[in-house]
Amino acid sequence: MYTPKILEYMVPSVEYIIAVLSVLRCGEAFMRLDPLWAKERISTIVSLSNEDLIIRCQSSFDGSGCHEPDKSDGLVDCSTCPELFISMKENLQ
Repeated sequence: MYTPKILEYMVPSVEYIIAVLSVLRCGEAFMRLDPLWAKERISTIVSLSNEDLIIRCQSSFDGSGCHEPDKSDGLVDCSTCPELFISMKENLQ
């Protein structure tokens, strides 16, 4: 059984659609992590997934743009893989 090696940690947004299409275009699969899930659930999934990359960003429409990693989301403590931050904020103005 194939296990996705890419995790997407973001809310539904323009960036989410772009990330999904980009991953699929590369012939890969991904596992979506919803930022609204409990931190314990996210930590468990990340620690068990053996991921190679985490793609993350919040919506450009909420005014906050991408978030740098911090201890509050649970990803920093349980992941050792690279994280890719994306933003369409500059392109939407």
